[in-house]
Amino acid sequence: MEYVERLMEKRDELIDKYAAIVLKNDLTEKEKQERRSINEEIIYIDFEIEKAKKEI
Repeated sequence: MEYVERLMEKRDELIDKYAAIVLKNDLTEKEKQERRSINEEIIYIDFEIEKAKKEI
């Protein structure tokens, strides 16, 4: 269960970063790439959380 909690904390941090980027106007190409990368990481963590919950 500790693993799931750590994943959820990491997910919350990424969501905060993602929200800050999304709220900006006129994103640079680097920011757009960072947004995509964070989004992919969030999706991966979501799958890891679900997988870990099933194993408990």
